[in-house]
Amino acid sequence: MNKPNDARSGAVAGPVDQLVRPLASGSRRAVFACPEGGEAVMEFPTPLTLDTLEMLAELAALMFRGMKRDAETRDAQQMADAEYQSWFAA
Repeated sequence: MNKPNDARSGAVAGPVDQLVRPLASGSRRAVFACPEGGEAVMEFPTPLTLDTLEMLAELAALMFRGMKRDAETRDAQQMADAEYQSWFAA
């Protein structure tokens, strides 16, 4: 697996380093290497209040539920397409 680079610092992230690392003063970045390729990146200012962190957690949960639903729909469609194509295979 390729290790993502932090373009701002030039550092190569390792398994733990890529999770949360400081950026410029007052902000942090979380980088997750995706098996499909690319990165999922979250940047946030620091410090954050507990209320803000709870709000962000709720927002992230909502976002991930939608992404999971989209992935399930896409996977089901791909399986249906493959089944349909098998009807015409010689």
